[in-house]
Amino acid sequence: MNKKNYALRFFPIALLLIFCDCAVAQNQLTAKKPSGKEAIEMSNRLMHGWNTWNTRSVLSHVLLPECFSINLALKDQQGKILEETLIGRDHYDSKEQVIAGPHAYDGTYTELEVEWHNIRVRVQSASVNNELYILVSPLKATAADSLLITPKMLWNRKGEVKIDQRMIVGQTPTNNINVYVNGNKKIISSNAFHIPLDKKIAISSGMSKPVELVENMIKKAKLTFESERFKADKTPETYDAMQTVLAWTTIYDPNNSRIINPVSRTFSNDWVLFGWDTYFAAYMLSLDNKELAYANAIAITKEITAKGFVPNNSQYGNKSEDRTEPQVGSIVVREIYRKYKEKWFLQEVYNELLSWNRWRAANRDIDGYLVHGTDPYDLGGNKSRSATESGKMKAAKWESGMDNSPMWDDASFDSVNHRMLMADVGLMSLYIADCQSLSEIAAILGNASDAKELTERANKYSKKLETLWDDQFGLYLNKDLVTGKPSYRLTPTLFYPLLTKVPSLEQASRMMKEHFYNPNEFWGEYILPSVARNDKAFKDNHYWRGRIWAPLNFLVYLGMRNYDIPDAKKDLVEKSKALLLKTWLSDRHVCENYHAETGLGGEANTWSDAFYHWGALLGFMDIMEKGYVPSPQALGQVENIDQAVMAKIRKEGLVNSKVMDIAFQITDASGPRVTNSPGFMRAANYAKNQLTQWGLVNARLDPWGEFGKGWELEKSYVAMSSPWYRSLIAYPKTWTSGTNGLQKGEVILISAKDSVELETYRNKLKGNILIFDDLMTYDHSNRPAILRRSDEDLKKLGEAVESEDTAAFRRRTERNKTQIVIPRGVLNALKKMAVKEGATAILSSSADNHSGTVFVLQGGPYKITDPDNFLDIAIGLEDYNTIVRLLRNKIPVKMDVDVKTRFQTNDTQGYNVIAEIPGIDKDLKEEVVMLGAHLDSWHGGTGTTDNGTGCAVVIEAARILKTLNLSPRRTIRLALWSGEEQGLLGSKAYVTRHFGEPPPAPAGASTRAGPPPIGVTNRKHAYEQISAYYNLDNGGGRIRGIYLQGNETLRGVFREWLKPLRDLGAETVTLSRTGSTDHVSFDNIGLPGFQFIQDDLEYRTRTWHGNMDLYDRAIEEDLRQAAVVMATFVYQTAMRDELLPRKPLASPAEPRPGAGKKRDASSPGKKKRPD
Repeated sequence: MNKKNYALRFFPIALLLIFCDCAVAQNQLTAKKPSGKEAIEMSNRLMHGWNTWNTRSVLSHVLLPECFSINLALKDQQGKILEETLIGRDHYDSKEQVIAGPHAYDGTYTELEVEWHNIRVRVQSASVNNELYILVSPLKATAADSLLITPKMLWNRKGEVKIDQRMIVGQTPTNNINVYVNGNKKIISSNAFHIPLDKKIAISSGMSKPVELVENMIKKAKLTFESERFKADKTPETYDAMQTVLAWTTIYDPNNSRIINPVSRTFSNDWVLFGWDTYFAAYMLSLDNKELAYANAIAITKEITAKGFVPNNSQYGNKSEDRTEPQVGSIVVREIYRKYKEKWFLQEVYNELLSWNRWRAANRDIDGYLVHGTDPYDLGGNKSRSATESGKMKAAKWESGMDNSPMWDDASFDSVNHRMLMADVGLMSLYIADCQSLSEIAAILGNASDAKELTERANKYSKKLETLWDDQFGLYLNKDLVTGKPSYRLTPTLFYPLLTKVPSLEQASRMMKEHFYNPNEFWGEYILPSVARNDKAFKDNHYWRGRIWAPLNFLVYLGMRNYDIPDAKKDLVEKSKALLLKTWLSDRHVCENYHAETGLGGEANTWSDAFYHWGALLGFMDIMEKGYVPSPQALGQVENIDQAVMAKIRKEGLVNSKVMDIAFQITDASGPRVTNSPGFMRAANYAKNQLTQWGLVNARLDPWGEFGKGWELEKSYVAMSSPWYRSLIAYPKTWTSGTNGLQKGEVILISAKDSVELETYRNKLKGNILIFDDLMTYDHSNRPAILRRSDEDLKKLGEAVESEDTAAFRRRTERNKTQIVIPRGVLNALKKMAVKEGATAILSSSADNHSGTVFVLQGGPYKITDPDNFLDIAIGLEDYNTIVRLLRNKIPVKMDVDVKTRFQTNDTQGYNVIAEIPGIDKDLKEEVVMLGAHLDSWHGGTGTTDNGTGCAVVIEAARILKTLNLSPRRTIRLALWSGEEQGLLGSKAYVTRHFGEPPPAPAGASTRAGPPPIGVTNRKHAYEQISAYYNLDNGGGRIRGIYLQGNETLRGVFREWLKPLRDLGAETVTLSRTGSTDHVSFDNIGLPGFQFIQDDLEYRTRTWHGNMDLYDRAIEEDLRQAAVVMATFVYQTAMRDELLPRKPLASPAEPRPGAGKKRDASSPGKKKRPD
């Protein structure tokens, strides 16, 4: 066929070659564009295919991205035309009634019925392989009634449309679309097909298809939709209502090139997004359409104004630059993330949500209370009502989202600062919840300083919210900031504090009993009215004056989930569901609001849209209650706790424990474990071999660098032989030399306080034993030997804002005060003189060395190049004081000393024990979770509580996880450190080699106390691959909680992990830091390193570095519990989707690589796991 002649057969409808785009038209305020790759790709996927994308008519089928449409209209026998069809506008002039049928989100199947002017038709559509099929079935019509089919290029998009008797052709820059109409005769008139409605009409693209074939395609599409549709069998009708209203309100925004869900198609000629309405839509969509949920949350968030807040509304041509709406964005975003765990989504909206949060506190705060307001702005050419009311009381009311609520009837307005002078309970509650949710999001993204800021802000306003509680009335009340008096205009927003967990259970129960169930206020057949039934405005039954609104019920429901008030929650859910289904089952309407006495919605003159998606929140509660979507039962919960796994860990650790067998091998069987001593090597080899036997891999002794000489005590006999005999409890200090056999000598009392006085003893020391003239006071206070943390202590610790565990600091301070104070220079000079002159030994003690307990530490340096140290013997306070008193009274004292020590110099390397349980997740297995404890000890006892029990718990935790074959996603790495007692040497060397090291510490800074992280230098590749290190030390008993080390971002996470362990006594999370053990090596370079809170037992009084630190001091029940807690934390960390968030580095000079960016498989952090 000649193409030219063929073309001449077409009747030209339109030739659209317009190159401008409405999205950049003058006076149009565009939204910010998504910036992330994932968001852009998602948006492009959504904008594809045939669907009812056109806001103005549900009978307009549009192909995206071409914007070519097939528009259906009805024409009655009088010639009147229903050009655009919408659901729920029965009381408008058009008078069409639409029954909304099934609608797949992606347009693969749609169905509805339209009745208008005695015409009734069913319209079904299917989209298969990007081809359109429409079946129009007349249910009631005359031969004079007709269907109009009008093809168009919409929204000024480029393209050309042609029509003739045979077909419609749409030519676009990227596609040619052929559309055929079959089933009845066609008349071309007014640029459209006019087809009588006396039989079925079939429309198909691609190829011409008869009615029967189109009808068959439609049936198959419907069956596919029904089979693939989300199954909510426990509440099918509520799901049907929610999914249907959301699908029919899914439209294309041509101005910003995006898919959105405005609340209703009838609200605006084009589209309008309201703040909280759109976030609620995203929340509901998260049940079964991830990408639409993302798209709507991103869309409304990107509408952020130049001032930094998400506006009350945004629509074609303008947005409310003066005011915002209730702050539910962060709550919704966090809950969507909880379901899908895609970090890029958080990153896409985080900056705007943070800006909005900060804006509210900076611009709507009066004396610590939050109020509504409106900021006048340059209207330009915008003469909309929304704009011209800015700066006035009406616009401030609009900011509440409850436009004409009686709450504001008696409020004053500051016309200078444009603020409503009413402290708002609901606003403050939603803002606190926003701070809490956004703090968790910040933590997930690793923005620790933001998380801390947000938590502090939540705490600040929580304290202020408490002042709005009226104890006599039993409810939180709004406060008039002019008179200072409470307002008794009661609305459901006064229940919102339940969202924040600020009320006590007693207060929550009173709120329910005295107000929720009060028939004069909120209780009734239909609940919750937007103002109390006994309020004079209730009878108005107009908009927010007495009618029931789904978002109010929904937010109260979310708050109820935080408390043990099951009856109230159940009643609210059931009554809300019944209210939704009343109009849904009768008219398939989901209404904007409902009459509080009749339960009807969408009536004329009530400002109630009959098809408004947030009405489905009334059913979303039931869907949530039935378990189909994760519910925020407690704000702060972002962790998935597998209760079945928790039960297995508990059973294996409490019933089948090996922890005491492990402790025996490390202590009794190995003996004292001074670093590089034979006892240490026995314990290290036992651990390596046992871990290998239990199935851990890569178990090895890992050399970390030069340590120095090993040392062990082979013999020790110390006795006073004159003036009478007494065998002393005495222990030579480590790395001191022996006596070369039995030595007898006199004890010389040294009273020198400086080098000058010390000279008086020169040439008097040979063969003698030395003791300083210093009597110590014996403590008669009868302090308990076994100490457990009290509930009061734990409560204070949990509330602490100090940077360090003050109790531990106090214990160290008290210990230091009890030491004999001898100038180091004098002591060293005396030892040099003693070695030179051939003295036998020096005696030392402390006030804690009593009742048979002797604490014994290091006697000097241990490097291979260091000379042997002079024999220093620690003895009990009682014996020390006895000798000093005798000598002060001129009674000579003689002693027998026989000490044999041995130095090990064959291998001076330091060794840690390392072993692993490999991860199995292909994306996460290169990341590491570490658990550890120091294996080395002092030699007075067998180092049971310091730190044999810690090692036994760590090994047992690893055994539990391996025995249960739990298949961790990340690799779990166990480490038993050496050199801890000499300054965290083994762990510091490991951290330096694998991760990085802190910048040089300021002069005089402690190497063990754990200052806040000051940065990291020489950063290694593995720095970004470690999620956490968990340490056990500094106590002999059960675990009572964990130190956050100042990492506020993890408070909520760890609280959730501890919930299943509360009955075992572990529940405290403290912001405090604690030091003096190996987690500090990690913490000091900004890695998440944590120490557990433990009961001391006898740790500070009997065992720590002492001769009583023996196997019998270990309490089996405590160690079993500790192993369960340790295994739980390690497992949870290994299974998380994300690494644990980190504290900010104090030094900005070297930011963490990848901070704030999404990790993916191609990033450097995925190439190799640290050894």
